[in-house]
Amino acid sequence: MNEKKLMVVGCGGIGSRHLQALCKIDIPVKIFAVDTSEKSLKNAQILTNETTNSNIKSIQFSKELPDNIDLIDLCIIATSSNVRLTVLKKVVSKYSIKNLILEKVLFQSIRELDEAKDLINKEKIKCWINCPRREETFWRDMKKILSCYSGLNLYYGKSDWSMCCNSIHIIDLAVWLFNDKIRHLDNSNLNNDIHKSKREGFIEMTGILKGYFERDNTLTLEANLGIPREEATFEISGDEIRLIVNEDKGKGVLYKKENNWIPQEYDFHIPFQSEKTHKIAKKILENEECFLTKLEESVEIHKPLLLSFIKHLNKISKEKYDYCPIT
Repeated sequence: MNEKKLMVVGCGGIGSRHLQALCKIDIPVKIFAVDTSEKSLKNAQILTNETTNSNIKSIQFSKELPDNIDLIDLCIIATSSNVRLTVLKKVVSKYSIKNLILEKVLFQSIRELDEAKDLINKEKIKCWINCPRREETFWRDMKKILSCYSGLNLYYGKSDWSMCCNSIHIIDLAVWLFNDKIRHLDNSNLNNDIHKSKREGFIEMTGILKGYFERDNTLTLEANLGIPREEATFEISGDEIRLIVNEDKGKGVLYKKENNWIPQEYDFHIPFQSEKTHKIAKKILENEECFLTKLEESVEIHKPLLLSFIKHLNKISKEKYDYCPIT
């Protein structure tokens, strides 16, 4: 097989983990890692220095997009959301890109969502968004079970799980599990306090966000300060079924009315990003397909979430926003 060219743009927290995983890939590749931060590049280099994988023909670290590359087989853009569109435009203008994975939250405004979608479609790039629960064996097994039921509510909370940053993951999961589409998000029970995110320049919110789907399914997200993120729990319930899941503990319990509500326990492991990007990349490189959310669907999931956060921000702030500073 000819060497595939892989590029990661944005080598901070999540980007460095993508790189760490790509160093485990079992097909011949050349890897290009790009970040404007010298510190991020050095940290990423430390994480990848230990690789002994003979399939990694080279890894090039640079602060600028490298020259003399005609085609990128797979590009992962893992920058912060506030600069992602600018970076996307630069990458697409400089290279021919076959496949693309974008980190989430995708962008901070509806305009950016539409502009990016139009650009990617124009360039005929295959694009997925990194909402990886769709790839996980445990959740794929649960989807098969839940597909037999209707009128379900997915609850996630109550801990401090960074609602603004991570809601897209949970809503994406619900859309996929229910095979349904969001009709309306109710932000009336979000708290009026705005909190600084762990990442400078971004915000977080707490409270309750309620979602209503086109069919008879609902979603309830609850974030509270002071409760460790590791306590965050899923509960998916209906008249005839109940599933309780704590991903950090790798525990799930399923109750069915038809089984007299006798608990069925599951033990599982949700891999870290550093344990799975190479597997997803191989699927894309060999089959041009994977289970991650496709761009078109993810844009439609992002829109009501962004609009809901922007509307709430404008309600409680003296400033007026047409974007939401979340990442």
